[in-house]
Amino acid sequence: DRCFIEDIDSRPDCQAIVRSVVGLAQSLGMTTTAEGVERREQVDELRLQGCSEVQGYLYSKAVPADQLSNLRSADKRSVPVTPLFKGDADARRIAKQVSKLKTFALS
Repeated sequence: DRCFIEDIDSRPDCQAIVRSVVGLAQSLGMTTTAEGVERREQVDELRLQGCSEVQGYLYSKAVPADQLSNLRSADKRSVPVTPLFKGDADARRIAKQVSKLKTFALS
């Protein structure tokens, strides 16, 4: 959640929550995407906590879907966000919404 990301570089409680969520996701074989990343210090801390992807104004403001391919061409680090359950109606709706977002792998 964005509220944990905002102060992750300065608050141990936020770090503990993110570390717990990342650990759970890793044990389930899932990737984690931190939303609302605005500062390099946040990225550094998220990397230390094991987060696998980030998105936010540090990398790009929200853009129309038709410009998304231009962003991906410009930055090879971008990774598309995909739902876990492609057959589910909610997952399709979510996939349509997140197709406008840009994420970055932290490896």
